Amino acid sequence: MKRFVYVIVGLYCALAFAHGQVKDPFVGWYMGTLEGAKGYPLDHQKGIFAEVTRQGKNSYSMRILSGIMSRSEVHAKLANLKAVDEKLVISGTDASFRLKNFSGWATDKAMQFTCMDGSNRLACTLKKIKIESPTLGQKPPSGAVVLFDGKDDSAFVDKDGNPGGWKCDGQKMRAPDVFNEKGRRVGKSIYTKNAFNGAFKLHVEFRLPAVYSPHRVTVGNSGVYIGDYEIQIIDSFGSEGYWDECGALYRQVPPQVNASLEVGAWQTFDIEYTPPKFDGETLLEYPLITVYHNGVCVLRDVPCKAPTTADVYKYRGLLPTDSATLDRKISQPVNMRQNPSAVKIMLQDHAGRVDFANIWLEKISNR
Repeated sequence: MKRFVYVIVGLYCALAFAHGQVKDPFVGWYMGTLEGAKGYPLDHQKGIFAEVTRQGKNSYSMRILSGIMSRSEVHAKLANLKAVDEKLVISGTDASFRLKNFSGWATDKAMQFTCMDGSNRLACTLKKIKIESPTLGQKPPSGAVVLFDGKDDSAFVDKDGNPGGWKCDGQKMRAPDVFNEKGRRVGKSIYTKNAFNGAFKLHVEFRLPAVYSPHRVTVGNSGVYIGDYEIQIIDSFGSEGYWDECGALYRQVPPQVNASLEVGAWQTFDIEYTPPKFDGETLLEYPLITVYHNGVCVLRDVPCKAPTTADVYKYRGLLPTDSATLDRKISQPVNMRQNPSAVKIMLQDHAGRVDFANIWLEKISNR
């Protein structure tokens, strides 16, 4: 009976995942011009972006923005849009935003709509655009440590030091689907065999499954750990960029901007790590982390004040204003005191079915 349950659960997950790999044709960014606007800033900058997200089955949202990956202002927001006859029907209004009373359509290549700006009717034509990280596919520089080249995953092991056991297909790798007796998937994170001393840059490429959920932070849950500190991986396309979303120092520091791409697209992290500085047992400087997400700097020299698995408030206080006081009483994990300069890299398996590729590490000498 148990074997039958395992087979059914595994088959269901495999079929669901295979189906989920079909990217939605409407989800992503459209870019174009807005004609007829009067009043700042729309009359000053005619270029406009439409950001389309999907929440579950045939339910879409759209925001009209002045810029992307930049925390720009939102001029309109529409919800509960539907696809009909291979077109996304654009209609409705949200009175809390400037642009209202939308009417139009979108395909996988273009978008057209009219809307009202006060008593002024505007028209907009946009084209679907594809954003790709400028560091995607970047080759490791001379002298870099190649951790995964698509074929050889021997640089990684499980928590017990055994072979990592992730599935490799010659280009990418992913954690296997392993289920316990209750049919629940069991996480199988992997760690680098070696620990790395000093400052370094880590390049990681990853892809979230093309699955669409009405709930926040549910698709593609994973992370890259530098020692005790996690840089979060999860579907955050179309969100504001909170401290539990992609590119964040998890539950400590949110990304400066949300640089996430849509699910199903390959993305990159370029992470720069500076180890802590000690005088004996006294911590002089926190470890520092800088993160470029898809080429956009989302964290810059952020001090890591608490390990991801700890209660961060024990280290920094409940209020941001407490930090200055607590910084005078610096408290770091014991392992950081024992080995302050050497850290391992961990790829987290949090049941997110995330693909990884092209992982390498380069020492930095000027930090």
